[in-house]
Amino acid sequence: MSATPLFKVRHQGGSGPQVLLLHGFGSDALSWGGNLPALLPLASVHTVELPAHGSNPSLKVDLGLEEFALQLRQDLLASGVGPAHFVGHSLGAAFAIALAATVPEAVRSLSLIAPLGLGHGVDHLFLHALLGAHSAEEGHAVLQRLFVRQQLASLAFGQRLVDHLNKTGIRAALRALSHLMQHWEGAALPALCERVPASIPRLVIWGADDHINAMDTAKVSAFTHNVLVQHQAGHMPHVEKALVVNKALASLIQGE
Repeated sequence: MSATPLFKVRHQGGSGPQVLLLHGFGSDALSWGGNLPALLPLASVHTVELPAHGSNPSLKVDLGLEEFALQLRQDLLASGVGPAHFVGHSLGAAFAIALAATVPEAVRSLSLIAPLGLGHGVDHLFLHALLGAHSAEEGHAVLQRLFVRQQLASLAFGQRLVDHLNKTGIRAALRALSHLMQHWEGAALPALCERVPASIPRLVIWGADDHINAMDTAKVSAFTHNVLVQHQAGHMPHVEKALVVNKALASLIQGE
C-alpha cells in the first residue's frame, strides 16, 4: 500500500455515526449536494474523492480492486474514520463493495446507487464520449445522458467537466481507469459481491430510466431484496430523486 493517500477524504460536518460518500466515475464530491443537508443532522459525514477526480491530485489508478479497497481503508484510518456506513454511486459503489468483502469490520452498512457490478454493464460508448469531450457543448451533451430531467446538466457543468479533463494527466488516468472498470465488471466484482458478509445491512437504489448502467434484476436480487427503484430517474437518482433517496439512506443509517 502507498504511504501517499490515493483517496481524498474530507469531513463535511455533523456528529454521530460515520457516513462515507463515494461518487461515481467522472464525478466528484459536489454530486452529493442534494444529500448532505439531510445526512448532516444524523451523522458525521465524510466525502471521498477518487484518484484523478475532483480536487484529488493522485493519478495512480494501476491497482486491482482489492488493492484499492485496502488503500481506501488506510486513507480512512489516517483521516480518523473508523467503521462507517458507506454510500457509493456507480464506481464509488464498487470500491465500497470491495472494502466490505475485504475488510468487513470497516463497513457498518452498504447503500449502493446504480452500482458497478450489479448492472448490465456500463455503456462504454458513454465513457468514450465523456473522455473525448473537448468543449463545453460536448461535455454538456454527454452529461445530459445521466438524467431524465436533462436540465439538471447545465452548460456550465459541461465546461467544468472539460476543464477537469484538460488538467495534466487526468484524461489518460481516467481512460486507464475506464478499462479497469470493464475488467472488474466481468471478473472481480461478482466474486467480491459473494464475499460480502450477510451480516452487513445493504440497500440498492436504481433509476428505472438508467441508460448508462441498467439494473440487472437477477444480480441485484442475489445481492439483496432491499431495493429502491425510482421511476423518472436516470443514472443519478440521488440527484433527481433526492428526497426519496435521502429518506431511504437515513432509514438504513439509523437501523430502521
